[in-house]
Amino acid sequence: MRLSRLIFAVDCGSVADPRSMRLQVEAGIVSGLAFALGDGAGALHREAPVIEIHFTDGAGAPEDITGSTAAAIAPAVANAIFNAAGRRIRTLPIVATPKEVS
Repeated sequence: MRLSRLIFAVDCGSVADPRSMRLQVEAGIVSGLAFALGDGAGALHREAPVIEIHFTDGAGAPEDITGSTAAAIAPAVANAIFNAAGRRIRTLPIVATPKEVS
């Protein structure tokens, strides 16, 4: 399975330093994908998808955005697979078996 593009919206309150926040969100995305895909952060770091991040102007203060981002990735990928292929993924890591690939 190859993930080529990822669009991520973040409601994290006021962002004082957008560059730093973007780096934290990207780190969470890559860590979450590595966990969800059972990659162990090997190949995924070499072939990371194009990541598009959008911030909203919420009222709260940003807290542990990296952990929150990482936790949201596995369900998002599983839902994308369901939307594309009609198959529910209910276990991690997400791997394709030969029957599922065809």
